[in-house]
Amino acid sequence: MKGALKDLKAAPMVWGAVGLVLVVGQTMLSLFMALWESLKRACTGSCVGTSGDQSFVMTMPLFFLIVMFAFVVLWTVSSALAQRRRQLALLVLQGATPIQLLMRTIVVVAVLFVVANVAAFVIVPLVAQGFYRFYMPIAIDVGSFPPYVGSGVYPALMRGAIFGGATVLVGTIFTMRSIARISPIEALRQSQNPPRRIGVKRMVMVIVLFLAALVVLSISGLALKPVSQATIMAGKAFTDSTSALLIWTAMLGMFLLVFALALAAPLILGRFASWWTSIPIPSATWKLAGQQSSGRINRQRGTVMPLVIGLTMTMTFSSILATFTTTMNYIAPGVKGYKSASLERILAVLAPAIIVALAGVVAGLCISAGARKVDAALTYVAGADIGQLTVLSFLDGAIMSATSVLLAFIVTNVALLSIDFGLLKLVGHCVPNLELLGWLAILVIAVIVGAIATGIQGLTTRYQDSMRIIASAIGE
Repeated sequence: MKGALKDLKAAPMVWGAVGLVLVVGQTMLSLFMALWESLKRACTGSCVGTSGDQSFVMTMPLFFLIVMFAFVVLWTVSSALAQRRRQLALLVLQGATPIQLLMRTIVVVAVLFVVANVAAFVIVPLVAQGFYRFYMPIAIDVGSFPPYVGSGVYPALMRGAIFGGATVLVGTIFTMRSIARISPIEALRQSQNPPRRIGVKRMVMVIVLFLAALVVLSISGLALKPVSQATIMAGKAFTDSTSALLIWTAMLGMFLLVFALALAAPLILGRFASWWTSIPIPSATWKLAGQQSSGRINRQRGTVMPLVIGLTMTMTFSSILATFTTTMNYIAPGVKGYKSASLERILAVLAPAIIVALAGVVAGLCISAGARKVDAALTYVAGADIGQLTVLSFLDGAIMSATSVLLAFIVTNVALLSIDFGLLKLVGHCVPNLELLGWLAILVIAVIVGAIATGIQGLTTRYQDSMRIIASAIGE
C-alpha cells in the first residue's frame, strides 16, 4: 500500500488522468444502471413503446458504454504504465518480481477506483431523476413514459460498481502482464522510445480479430432472405429482428476491427502518420513535423485510440441509419414505415459512450504531456528556434487529430460494407451514404481542437529550461 501511494505521489498527472477516466466512466455506467433499474421497477413487461424503443433506451446505450469504458480503461492504464516503464524497470533491478509489480499497480488503480465509486455514489442520486426526465423524451418516440422510481438507485450503484470493477481489474491485469515480461534494460530503452513492433502472438490475435470481423460483417448478407416488391411498398420490409441483425452485425464487426487496429497500433500508427504527413508542403516546420510524426504518434496512442473508437462508433451508427434511409427513399419513395432514427435519438444512444471516449482523449493528452515536453526540449537543443517550436506544438495536436479521424474514416467504411451487403440481399438495392460533409466537419473541428490542446502546452513551456527537462527525463 505504501509503494502504491508513492507511485500516486510521484506521478500525479499520469494517475490523475487514469482517475478522471474512472470517475467519468463509473458515473456514466452507474447512471444508466439507475435508469434501467427505474424502468424495471416502474413497469412489468413492455411498457416503453416497441421493442425497438426499449433497445434504444436500454440495450444499445449500455452495451456501447460498457465496451467503450473497457476499451478506454485498457488504453489509459496501458499508457500510464508505458510512461512509468523506467520506474518499473528500476524496481525490477532492485529485485521486484512481476507479481509484485502487478499487485502494486492493481492497488494504485483500486485506490482510484474507490475514489471513482465514491464520486458516483454522491453524483448519481443527485442527478438521476433529472437525467431520466431529460433523456427519456429524446430516446423514445412514444408520448409518455413511466415515472422515475428512485428506490432502485442504490442497487443500481452496486451493480455498476461490480461491472466497473470487473472491467478495471481485467484491463489492469492485461496491460500489466505485457509490461512485466519486459527485461529491465529493454524497459529503460523503451521509456522514451516506445516499441514499433509487435510479437508473434499479438500479430496472430490481430489476424484472428480481423478475420472474425469479416465473418461478422458478412452475416447479415448471408442470413437475410430477399423480400418481395409488394412487401417493400407496403412498408413491411424490415421487422425488429431484421433491423437488429443489420445494425448489430455492423457494429460488432466495427468493434472487432477497432480492437484489431488497437493491437496493431505500434506497427500501424507511426507508419500511417508518416505516410500522410509526407504531403509536399513548402515549409521547413511542416517537414520537421512530418519527420517527427511517427515517434510522436506512437507516444500518444493513449489519446489516438479512444478518439478513433469514439469517432468510429458514432459515424458507423449514424451512417448505417443514413444508408438505410437513403436506400429506402430511393426504392420506395413516399412509403411510410421507413423512417430512421433522428439525430437526437442517435446522440441519446451514443452520448454516454462518447463522453467516456472524450474523457479518454483528455486523459491521454495529460499522460503524454511529459513526453511532448521532452520532445520539445530535445528539438530546442538540436537548434530549433522558439517560433518553430510553437508552431510544432500546434502541428503535433493537429497531426494527432487528423490521423485519428482518417483511421476512423477507413474503419467506418469497412464496417459499412455489412449494411451494404445486407440491404443488397434483402431489398435488392443499396445507396451508400458516407456522410462526407459530416466527416469533413469532424476533421476540421478535431484538427482545431487538437492543435489548441497541444499548442497551449507549447505556449506555456519555458524552452530555456530544456537541459533541466532532459536531465530529469533520463534520471540525472
